[in-house]
Amino acid sequence: MLRFIAIIFLNSIVFLYLKFFTPGMIEFDLTGKEITGFIEDSFNMFIFQADLDDKYESRKSTYDIENITLRLVINPDEKKVYGQENLHLRIIKPDFHDYTIFDCGKNIQVKRVFNSTGNLFFFQKDNYLFVRTPMGMRDNLNINIDYEFNFEDKFYKGFIFDQEQNHFYTLSEPNFSRYWFISKVDPSDKFFAEVELITPKNLVSVSNGILVDSFLINENFRYFKYKSIYPVNHYLLFVAGGKYKVIKDIYVDYKSSDTLRYEHFVFNESFERAKDDLELLKVIYERLKKYLGDYPFKKELYGIVEVTWPFGGMEHQTRSAISSMAFKGLYSEYSLQAHEFAHQWFGNYVTCKTWKDIWLNEGFATYFENLAYQSSDEEGSIELPDEYFYGSVYKNKGFVFSKTVYDKGAWILKMLRDEVGDEKFFKIISEYLEQYKFLSASSEDFISICNRISGRNLNWFFNQWLYSETAMPVYEVKYNSEKKEIDYLCSVMIRQIQSGQRFRANLKLQVIFEDNSEKNFFLVNEGEQIVSFRSSKKINQVILDPENRILKRVIYQQKIEKLN
Repeated sequence: MLRFIAIIFLNSIVFLYLKFFTPGMIEFDLTGKEITGFIEDSFNMFIFQADLDDKYESRKSTYDIENITLRLVINPDEKKVYGQENLHLRIIKPDFHDYTIFDCGKNIQVKRVFNSTGNLFFFQKDNYLFVRTPMGMRDNLNINIDYEFNFEDKFYKGFIFDQEQNHFYTLSEPNFSRYWFISKVDPSDKFFAEVELITPKNLVSVSNGILVDSFLINENFRYFKYKSIYPVNHYLLFVAGGKYKVIKDIYVDYKSSDTLRYEHFVFNESFERAKDDLELLKVIYERLKKYLGDYPFKKELYGIVEVTWPFGGMEHQTRSAISSMAFKGLYSEYSLQAHEFAHQWFGNYVTCKTWKDIWLNEGFATYFENLAYQSSDEEGSIELPDEYFYGSVYKNKGFVFSKTVYDKGAWILKMLRDEVGDEKFFKIISEYLEQYKFLSASSEDFISICNRISGRNLNWFFNQWLYSETAMPVYEVKYNSEKKEIDYLCSVMIRQIQSGQRFRANLKLQVIFEDNSEKNFFLVNEGEQIVSFRSSKKINQVILDPENRILKRVIYQQKIEKLN
């Protein structure tokens, strides 16, 4: 999911929140940490609160959801949604507590739970539904749930209704699906889904996958049925409805006869602008396909659905939701579209196993978004932001959708490519996608592939860049040219001055002399290093890592008389 845009008064809100509303809750040392990154994390945690701790995680690990059939009757006049859901579970190991536990928001009123044998006893507590497991159900469990909920303002969580636009949509990442259907909030649990929508007849409704049926029920309501023929997980399931126009298109690769169907849902007022913007998807697909292979969900389609949230986009499987603001030119439409399109491979085709591994979705999508932005002449020369990182990329705490996860996650791939070379890097990516297609993967799974394909132990690389709380190396560079008879004795000192982790890095040191000639040194730096040499010319300037191959900061000292 593309990072949420900054809000102008962010700092003042965060200050007030931290000062007055969280006494004793947050312990931090601003010394040696990136304050801007910390503030961004704290603000986003406050606004987009998502408690990812799950006290029933082990209990829910006893089953997998294999199929969900969901019917939603959406009635804007009553401001209410009526749900009927069928879940088919595969029992991995019997739960001897006699209850099967599902994620179910407090806003949902469960009316009935039953199966072929009759009604099942249930109760709700906090954001969970407990269903007494029928006797003898040791391999599979099939249950039906009737429920309802009212339209609520949950700050873009779960099911959202925009009364002004007569428009509804869902936003479920990371764990907001529980506010509109009952499921298991676990990114690694994938299932097949069918979604039926009954909505006012003046609305066009959409969900993941392909439309298999649609008809007018009566003078007030219309029926839509969508089916996903590929497995999907809880946060990638999506519904939306509004006064949409539908744009259909097709991509054809005339060299291979490869095709991809597009189907986009946009509002009337965005229609003309959107047609031009959405043409970009053909260019983006061609560039992503070159690196990643065919679109993973080719038997279905790919499409953009316009929604009225004020943020960027969300990569629902086959149906990326894009903010109306994008069609009004508030965002770079190419960057936004490329990011969400790249997620179809990284996030949807292969999904992070846990939220700690979210960089496998967001860092990868950010990196390949940037590759898709390049022309063929610029390959390999992508530029990434290098500031405001806070904490570990492998998120043990904090806001999981921070710049650290997105941008530093992309930096890890950029540096990995430089470390192993192009051929092995793209072989690693290809093997990762093939081995975990339609499944989930952990950071450890990815590292294992890197080690195997490269033929090296790269654990040191990931320990410092992925797991470490230290954002990046900070290098202090000093240099001197001291006249010795007819030559100069030249010295350059490179020293890491950040607190915490010391980084191992392959560095190029470029020395520029007064006549603009150059001399290059290639170093393996792990702390402090001095490079000394004789030259007939005096040093005018030094540049550490001139091609910007690693994430870092460099502090250059003024020329000094003598290095100690």
